[in-house]
Amino acid sequence: MVTKTELEQLVNGGTIIQKIDEMVTYKDLYSNIDNLWSTLFMTGYLTQRGQVGDGYYCLAVPNREICNIIIERVLTLFRKEVSQNGELFRNFCNSLTTCNASAVERILTEYMSKTISVRDNFAKSLHENFYHGLMIGILGYRRDWKVLSNRESGDGFSDIMIEVNDTDTNIGLGIVIELKYSSEERDLELDCREALNQIKNKNYTQELRNRGFNKIIKYGKKGGFLMRVAIPTKNNRIDPQYSRAAEFTIYEIEIELVKKKEIVPLGKTAIADFLTEQGINAVICGNIRSSARNILRAKRIELTYGVLGEEDDVMIRYLGGERLGDIDENAYWKAGREGE
Repeated sequence: MVTKTELEQLVNGGTIIQKIDEMVTYKDLYSNIDNLWSTLFMTGYLTQRGQVGDGYYCLAVPNREICNIIIERVLTLFRKEVSQNGELFRNFCNSLTTCNASAVERILTEYMSKTISVRDNFAKSLHENFYHGLMIGILGYRRDWKVLSNRESGDGFSDIMIEVNDTDTNIGLGIVIELKYSSEERDLELDCREALNQIKNKNYTQELRNRGFNKIIKYGKKGGFLMRVAIPTKNNRIDPQYSRAAEFTIYEIEIELVKKKEIVPLGKTAIADFLTEQGINAVICGNIRSSARNILRAKRIELTYGVLGEEDDVMIRYLGGERLGDIDENAYWKAGREGE
């Protein structure tokens, strides 16, 4: 069969060397792979860039239209692959809705390893569309989500917009994804930052907010300032009494995306010392005494208090820019959170 390497070479403007039989007939098409290459050549789907031996030619894709046909076929095969691995798909969707950016990145990398790589040369104007197609191919299997592509919102068109409705709670979650292609690894940080800034500056979340989605996750960047947010928790919910907390759930955030989550027991350490040891920049909690607020203020730790609920739900709302409770403005760490 046609190999992944051969497809990558063709869609990226390269050539492959294959034997061509100009006398091949239709009934011989599937008898061996050489006949397939001969048929593609004879019908104009491939052209030759020179002869290298007796019956052997350097074959290439002749134009963008043919390249599009090949890429669409690759995406069709990729969607079939997605449908056959339900566990990976469920993990990907769960990671998206819980702001687990590191898991999203890991699973996307695994998905991409199953298909070809479109690089920045012959297919320069195709690469973002190709990876856009990969994302739509994955998300299209989530029948209970409304997935919109190139939807007008705010002052432009967002790449991908997702509406997730929870029928049990009647609360919706919105997701906006902006895709950027980096031709060089050193540009990943800049391009990802540009994607998230584009979501904000062009107000791509407006359509979701107009439709009643108050919790919105924005994907499009990685890299940047690392922030650590601590929430006193018990049984996956905010412990209502800050001073009595036995454990904290700590989220590592890279400007609006959760990179890591861990539950850390307090032990016998005083809460203030614990927060310092853990390098905490912000605290979200329920009831907290004024004396404890003063300690956080002295340590220049951002504080949001008077908040109750499930920990991941609270973090999603926090990252979406929602005002959760009372904010101690004097304790706000100015170098910390970016975004809306």
